[in-house]
Formats: sequence, C-alpha cells, structure tokens
Amino acid sequence: EEVEACRGRGDCSQITAPRALGRHPQLVWRVSFAPGGHLVAACHGAVGQSPTVVIYEVATGTVVRRLGRHKDTPLAITWSADGSILASAGMDKRVMLYDGHGTGDDLPQGDLDDDEEKQSWIADLLEYSAGGNRSDSSQNRSQDEGSATGPGA
Repeated sequence: EEVEACRGRGDCSQITAPRALGRHPQLVWRVSFAPGGHLVAACHGAVGQSPTVVIYEVATGTVVRRLGRHKDTPLAITWSADGSILASAGMDKRVMLYDGHGTGDDLPQGDLDDDEEKQSWIADLLEYSAGGNRSDSSQNRSQDEGSATGPGA
C-alpha cells in the first residue's frame, strides 16, 4: 500500500522506491534478505544454465558471492535469524548450507593452464590477431595427411 501510494504521488522514499538492478542472465526463482537488509540472496537457474545462488549488496546491486554447489536449479533460499547460515534447496533434492558471513565464491573452477598451454594460447592469440587461424590450418594439415595415407594413396 505504501509503495502504491508513493508511486501515485511520485515521492517514494529510497527504502520503498522500486529500482531495477539490470536484467539477469538466468531466471530468478526466489530472493531472501539477510538480517539487517544489507545483502540479498537470489536463486538463479534454468534448464541448460548453471544453477547458482548469488548474493548481492543491496545498496549497490553488486555481486558479493556466487555459490554453485547445486546440481540442478535452486528454488528456495533463506537466512538464519542471526545471518550466520544461508540455506538453499533445489530441484536436485539437496539442501545446501553456506557460511552466511563468508566472502568466497564456491563455483566449480577449471584447472589452471600449465606453461605449455599458456604458450599455445598466446600463439593462437597472436596468429588470430594477425588474421590467421591456427585451428583451421592444423585441421587442414590433418585432412591433407589423411588423404595422403588413405585408400588409394
């Protein structure tokens, strides 16, 4: 009622004035404010997208943490009364408990590139920047080699 009334008058307070923080790349199923209201956690995910719990700072809308231990879309989320625990439940039939005061992400991370892989990435980048494409040329070499050793060669 308060929001509708202030919208009609055009004088909503900062607390009740609705604002969009931008479009989300995934569906948002639920949100839950931490005690004190300075953080909000959201359940994100859909078919073909990574199931994630994202924690935002309310004042700025910036992402504080990304939590991705669910195997399927998280659908429910809540904070404990003192904010020390954040719980989520998902379509994977799991309830996950997180440190409500933690600061780190727990999304799965790929392995780090070794020196050889880094050099290969740099070489690919340099060739691409120069207008070439190593992937295509190595693929063509493989096809050429295959035709030279194939039937009738």
